[in-house]
Amino acid sequence: MYNAVRKFDLELHKKYLIFVINDAINSYDSSETQLSSVFIHGIYWVLCCSDLIQLNICDQFHNARNKFFHLLKKCERELLIDNFKSKFYSLNPFDFTRPSILSILSGIQIKTILNNKITEDNKYELNAFIKSLIVLKGEKIYINNSQNCLRQFDVRFIYSTLLVYYLSNYSDLKQQDSVFRISELTKLLVNMQNKDGGFGKRYKDESHAGYTFCAVSSIAIIREITKNSSIDLLFNFNRLNRWLLKRIITSESHENTNNQSYCFNGRIGKKCDVCYSWWVFASLKIVKAITINRNMDSSSYINSKILKILINGILCHQNNIYGGFQKSPFNTVNIGHSDPLHTFLSISALSLIFNSDSKKSSLEFYEPIKPFEVFEPLIKIDPISVLSQKYLNKTI
Repeated sequence: MYNAVRKFDLELHKKYLIFVINDAINSYDSSETQLSSVFIHGIYWVLCCSDLIQLNICDQFHNARNKFFHLLKKCERELLIDNFKSKFYSLNPFDFTRPSILSILSGIQIKTILNNKITEDNKYELNAFIKSLIVLKGEKIYINNSQNCLRQFDVRFIYSTLLVYYLSNYSDLKQQDSVFRISELTKLLVNMQNKDGGFGKRYKDESHAGYTFCAVSSIAIIREITKNSSIDLLFNFNRLNRWLLKRIITSESHENTNNQSYCFNGRIGKKCDVCYSWWVFASLKIVKAITINRNMDSSSYINSKILKILINGILCHQNNIYGGFQKSPFNTVNIGHSDPLHTFLSISALSLIFNSDSKKSSLEFYEPIKPFEVFEPLIKIDPISVLSQKYLNKTI
């Protein structure tokens, strides 16, 4: 039997997050914890989730804040850049490969949550590190994940690099010309957009919702740091909107029933996966913000009735026994396993949907459950930095 319970179980999710965080703090050297293979990213996921549901982790564990900073310190690795030694984050305390831009981004996001504000520590060192990842070959630009990578076209590294720059230079973004070749970077993103409107991992790759999110977020950050409000004219956002909306499919858990729900897939012909509720909906929100003054196709916006069904679709993936969310719909006969990534992306998507522009009063669940009694604790997330919006005094 699939999950027919349409209530966001806040207390159960709190218990799940506390369990995962307790493991991360006390058993970080174990290979059997839920965060062992994604350590610094997993810490960010669970801290961000806790932040969004207003669960103060520091109240749950003795000296928790210092313990998290201690774990971050263990992830630091020393690099020599421009004849100066600097420390940057690697994936986990036992990863002795060179620091990566993906790990550095998670480290900055963790510090933002723990400090309750954006801090600009080591911004000059970070700018130098970013420059060391950028490779120009003719008219082509490559941004690598780490210094020991080969030249790579990967939109994840473009997004992560831009966001690291944005957060670490938050109060003064005027240094971008000395760090990036913005014109080449913009041209690369333009060339990466496929005929269907979406973006793949690299040039001419199949459109994929996760990589599309990275691309549209990158465009939004470039728009902000360059103050170029017409950058959207270089892209076909109407076509992109249509491609994103085609990612909404009927949930396999409630096909042909009165309680039918919708969910998202990441590519054409693929099954529903709750993680795409974030990648797709966040992309739609960012595109809408970028093109706010343009004549967009009115059919490209999701109305409140659809939002209600999408919320139901996400809640189908809630694990009603252990808490958290799982990749496929919860089934009481064949119980799946929650994991930190799908929990993070599901709660982030619910935060974004709940705090959408549609009037809350028009979103109702089946009686007697009232959604906004249980969603009220969800605070608003910024879809680009993927942090609570309370940390940003400006939004991209």
